[in-house]
Amino acid sequence: MQHLYAWSSPPVVQRGPNFLRLREARSTRWNLFLVSDFDQEGFFPPHAGIHSALVVPLLHQKRLVGLLQLHSKKPAYFDAKAMDLAETLAIQAAVALSNAWLYQSELQRSEVFRRRSETLTRLSNASYAIGPDVSLEESLRVIGQGIHDSTPFQVVLVSLYEPEGGQLRRVVGIGIPQETLNELLARKQPYSALLQLMKPTFKVSRSYYILQTKPRSCRRTSLRLCC
Repeated sequence: MQHLYAWSSPPVVQRGPNFLRLREARSTRWNLFLVSDFDQEGFFPPHAGIHSALVVPLLHQKRLVGLLQLHSKKPAYFDAKAMDLAETLAIQAAVALSNAWLYQSELQRSEVFRRRSETLTRLSNASYAIGPDVSLEESLRVIGQGIHDSTPFQVVLVSLYEPEGGQLRRVVGIGIPQETLNELLARKQPYSALLQLMKPTFKVSRSYYILQTKPRSCRRTSLRLCC
């Protein structure tokens, strides 16, 4: 009885006196490997009851994309015919894996385009609500709400810079509990404190995308600063 396994990356392969490199796989430097008898190799088989194994690389366009292992409960089970069949199966499996990855990549790309289109639509709708008779703070609130509704960010905080004192005055908060928002609006933040976060490693175009991991809860939060 054989057991078939597939990996997206190759496991560590141990070699002993009976662990034979058989031949190079087609058009590549990756090789087929055979364990004729695990009992004679001096190391444990992948699972109980296994005596021999054939390891076949999954190759697509000369690139290793995975690995197949054929296991048998009998020693010296795999012969040249089994190797040919395993190579054929490996080729088909590699193509199937590559097609699946390509399909998943296309789905992700389509989702990104859909989100971008939706974001632009919502931001455009928000801009229509801004007119010359609307106050600055109300305009910023509309923009903040548009960002909140059209992006994954759950909290949007908008501040105005006061160059005289080098302070940031919070004017709009979306997605923040009212009590917390009142505390933020009641005090100003030194702009110099924010500058400490604006590191080159976080810079994306004219913005700063900052990821922070909290050790206690193991939750990752993000902060985006736009200049």
